[in-house]
Amino acid sequence: METKVIDNFQKIGQALHFDNEDQFYFIQILQRKKDNPVFPQNNRLVKYYVVRSVDYFHHIEPEVKAICETTKARAYISLNRRSFKKCTLEALTEIATIVRSEQYLHLPSMFSSVVGRTASERDKTWIIDIDTKDEGIRQEVRDFLPTIEPAPGLNKIWMEIETLHGVHLISTPFNLQKFKARFPDIDVHKDNPTLLYFKSLC
Repeated sequence: METKVIDNFQKIGQALHFDNEDQFYFIQILQRKKDNPVFPQNNRLVKYYVVRSVDYFHHIEPEVKAICETTKARAYISLNRRSFKKCTLEALTEIATIVRSEQYLHLPSMFSSVVGRTASERDKTWIIDIDTKDEGIRQEVRDFLPTIEPAPGLNKIWMEIETLHGVHLISTPFNLQKFKARFPDIDVHKDNPTLLYFKSLC
């Protein structure tokens, strides 16, 4: 079997930035059913990290990689920063819902769920998920994005992140209707995490 390693630590580390102490990035290590067919569910959370500095991001790199390799898991990072204040307020609402419905078993997974869905980013990025190694399709997307709103003529791609089967183009928001008319089979995610690290046996 061939071993393939997707390691985006260096590229992503160069792009992290913090404007104030309320901001953080969220990393999750997930076991996925596609990598572990015996799992009864699609994803299983192994561990998460709250990243408040670039130094801490690099400090946890060896640990993240070791956990991924030991558990056959993938590490993902949300590139839209989170807010401690906003996540805390959302968590309070979630706890109230748990109490009202008496679904207390949901409490252990509540924090990661709230943080995963609660972005607080002024300059939000989207993910264009190109699930192919075909460079021609990637280039078509690169060439097309500057032709649509907003700011026609400007490059909207912020970063390109390698995935197992293709690439995530990290971009600023754009006219999604026009994009889907041109590329109906390419998914666009408005606040999904991107792949940070994965070691796969192909």
